[in-house]
Amino acid sequence: MKKYLLPLFCLLMLRLQAIPLEATEPVGQYFDMCLLEVLDSVCKEGLYHYAGSSGKPSSPEEPVTVQFEDIKNERLLIYGFSKDKCDLAMMVLPLTALEATVRGYDQQFPSLGKQLWRTPYGRIKVSVAIGAESMREDHKPHLLVVFDPSL
Repeated sequence: MKKYLLPLFCLLMLRLQAIPLEATEPVGQYFDMCLLEVLDSVCKEGLYHYAGSSGKPSSPEEPVTVQFEDIKNERLLIYGFSKDKCDLAMMVLPLTALEATVRGYDQQFPSLGKQLWRTPYGRIKVSVAIGAESMREDHKPHLLVVFDPSL
């Protein structure tokens, strides 16, 4: 029995290192899920609530975007669906989250560039959105985190 403890411990340590940081969740787990599965999962977590959508697809082939907000309206999750599968996700965070988010990704993923990381979910791009790029209703600058599994 003792000879199996060390390999089990090593496997456990490797598994813990592979678990993404909180900063990548709840976005990453939703790729390839259909719209109803994502809605159900986000609502069960209770961190975000449904905020709206763009596009009224008459068939699963048409693209649609769905938004979720936190209670304070400071954080936003945006999911893009095509062919009834989630294929793009974004997080909008307050600028105060920039340093912690970038530091978290630097620790978790091998860096491809200053603000671009390759992850198990595809690439993550982190940028500050200002002016016309701002997705907030008040157009304030914010941190934009884009998860794109196609890259």
